[in-house]
Amino acid sequence: MFAAGRLRARLGEVVRRPVPRVVKPLAVSSGLLAVAAALSFAGAWSAFSPGLYPDKTCMALTGYREFPDSSGSLPLSTVCHGVETVPGWVNPVLGSLAGGALATGAAAAAGYAGSWSGRRATRTA
Repeated sequence: MFAAGRLRARLGEVVRRPVPRVVKPLAVSSGLLAVAAALSFAGAWSAFSPGLYPDKTCMALTGYREFPDSSGSLPLSTVCHGVETVPGWVNPVLGSLAGGALATGAAAAAGYAGSWSGRRATRTA
């Protein structure tokens, strides 16, 4: 297969197209935003989720040693003694990081796909 591909490239049937310059920075920023979202979620989840000892989590966060009234991972929520212990800014930050990662990833994919559909490759000598 490799030899057939090289032969076709020599004959001019297959020409390697350059990747547009805008794709690489978008792909890198998408990856960085995804890593930032994952690390932020892991940090917030470890700080505010009930974990193995939910009564001690409520004791540390509200001062009452009791089990949480409710808890959830998405959106991150832990209610102890009627008080939401997760700060209000945590979920919007997690959502914006994940949304930014998806948007830049989609833009990178669209930029790469657009380079293949709009023009025909020409053989360079």
